[in-house]
Amino acid sequence: MKLAMKLRTRLFLSISALITVALLGLILGLVSVMQMAKTQESLLRSSFITLDLGLKLRQSLGDQLIMMLENPRDSEALQASKQRYFELLDQGIAHEQQNGSGNGFSQARIDYQNLLQAFDKYQQPSPPPGSKEQLTETFNVLRNGLIVDHKQALENISTSEHKSRERALVISGLLGLVGLAVLIIGFVTAHG
Repeated sequence: MKLAMKLRTRLFLSISALITVALLGLILGLVSVMQMAKTQESLLRSSFITLDLGLKLRQSLGDQLIMMLENPRDSEALQASKQRYFELLDQGIAHEQQNGSGNGFSQARIDYQNLLQAFDKYQQPSPPPGSKEQLTETFNVLRNGLIVDHKQALENISTSEHKSRERALVISGLLGLVGLAVLIIGFVTAHG
């Protein structure tokens, strides 16, 4: 009778140990996957916002360039387009400040103001020498800065994907170790 009680107690303790290890492994895996998904979602959302704003800025810049070159120029439409451009830049700057990431939109605002100043000089009745070259240069600086930010956002998405893949491998490895521990405990208790 005493031997049967010991065997029953031992069996109960070994099953309890198996269940505890399995539950700890599941909880660890669940928490890790949830944290990984939350981090990746935040990074992707931020990168897609940057991409969207960058595309809108480049589209607006192209539209403005056409308006600037029209003769006669529609000053009201050009002014509305400039206002829209500044609104998009402000959205981008707010997004950067919220995420603490980079200063691409802040630099784009400076570059855009430089472009507007160069355009004003170029539009004078007798433009100063080199004003056309300065206009071209400031336009290229602004456009290239937007392209660099676009590429950086795409690179952030790629990096996020790579890190998520690495984390998934680590989590699957840990869950595999938990499974192995459950098998070993089960084997030891069955043959112990």
